[in-house]
Amino acid sequence: MAKQGISTGTTPNDGTGSTLLAGALKVNSNFDEIYNLIGDGTTLMSGIVTSLVAGSGISLSGSVGVITVTSTGGGSGGGSFGRNATGIHTSDNVGVGTTTSSHNFNVTGETNLIGGLNVSGVGSVGHLKVSGETSVGGGLNVTGVSTLTGITTTGGDLYVGGGLNVSGACTASAGFFGDITGNASGLTGTPDITINNLVGVAATFSGVVTCEDVTNVDSVGIITAQSLIDAQAGINVTGIITARSGTAVTFTGGLDLSNAQETVSTGSTSHYLTDSVTLELDCLNGTVFTHDLDNGNVGIVSIKNFPAVKNSFHTVTVLFTQKGSTPSAGAGNTMVANVPSGLPGGIGTHIQLTPRGVTGFATDARVGSATTVLLSQTAGDIDVVTFGIHYNGGGTGTAGNYRTLVIKAGDYRFGNIGI
Repeated sequence: MAKQGISTGTTPNDGTGSTLLAGALKVNSNFDEIYNLIGDGTTLMSGIVTSLVAGSGISLSGSVGVITVTSTGGGSGGGSFGRNATGIHTSDNVGVGTTTSSHNFNVTGETNLIGGLNVSGVGSVGHLKVSGETSVGGGLNVTGVSTLTGITTTGGDLYVGGGLNVSGACTASAGFFGDITGNASGLTGTPDITINNLVGVAATFSGVVTCEDVTNVDSVGIITAQSLIDAQAGINVTGIITARSGTAVTFTGGLDLSNAQETVSTGSTSHYLTDSVTLELDCLNGTVFTHDLDNGNVGIVSIKNFPAVKNSFHTVTVLFTQKGSTPSAGAGNTMVANVPSGLPGGIGTHIQLTPRGVTGFATDARVGSATTVLLSQTAGDIDVVTFGIHYNGGGTGTAGNYRTLVIKAGDYRFGNIGI
């Protein structure tokens, strides 16, 4: 209200001024307005603000009447905040729950960050929930439960007194210490990952796996060794041991086999001459073969893909079945053309050797007493012919480093036993 004045009249006691009652009412009204403005209506406040001065990062709309205080941000005082369309920001230290700003960011309640958390010093919180990216350059100490759904990068130490739930990627340049449980996908470690027990469906190791003091290896599937399995005691196998192409199974101690069987393959043939064939014995298919002479007289025996890795002796056996009709003119004895001095040719006269990984070369076999290995001249007989190849360990492509020996046990047939 406007100030109310008391009329004093024109001259003293001329009866034209305000009465005592009217004057007292005006005085009371004026005091009531003052006490309500700078007090509680009954008691005045202690101290009166005489002026307002805008500090760093603050602007005032005026000096009298209604004054609007606005934060402008910036400044280099003891702490300043800026406010824009995205929220509140500061370039200085922050103190929460305290009047002192410092490098530490201490929160005693729950902290919920929708964006990211970047800690370059040491931070301590009770509960931390971050849905954005978390970067800790110093140390972060969490005594409650931490839930991180973004990327967590820790350059210093991350101490979690409660639980740590990470649904994104968690990277620690200093490493992880303590127990880590849960599902691991793409688990890597430099230089090493040390564990007690590894249980899984499958494991792939690109380097060397070294097992110290292993008592048992229990596998219900297939164990594949690319090069060497070294067993100082024994290996008990109830299934099949298969050596990869180009390798061999080597036993330096005793070998105890039960229920073992050797694969028998049929030798493949290709035409050598009109009346003779090349009999191919591929050692990748085994070391025992069969050949029925009704499918062609043998002109050349080709033995291929046998190992030649050290000074060794390799045997290949052929079970020959003579023709169903009585051979004539030596055909059943695998006569070949152009035999020197007209001597009869026989099994081993012409040999083609092709060790594994080596270009083949032609040679001939050595026979006991320099005779000729001839097959039976009786129809239906069975002859067992074994070729022995001695490789002396020299150059694998040099024919002189191989010696081929051939022996026959034959003329097998059913006989008539008199009573």
